[in-house]
Amino acid sequence: MHTRGSMGLWSLGTKWLVKDQPNDASLGNEEMTWKFLREQPDHSIPLVKEMRRFTDPEDPLQLTLISRAPGIDLGMG
Repeated sequence: MHTRGSMGLWSLGTKWLVKDQPNDASLGNEEMTWKFLREQPDHSIPLVKEMRRFTDPEDPLQLTLISRAPGIDLGMG
């Protein structure tokens, strides 16, 4: 679906995405950001409902399963 450098975003049908990226110090904390956004009252942007990491801290790659946010496909690609 999308690649950039050593990161890839893969579509698993219409409801899920898998993201792979190096598990190093360059990673931000996406899960914490999504949690913060979901907790905000009156937010009007579509947000993912689930984000699960399937990687141990010492693994060279980080794999994350992400539910798709509701909305209209903007035609990435």
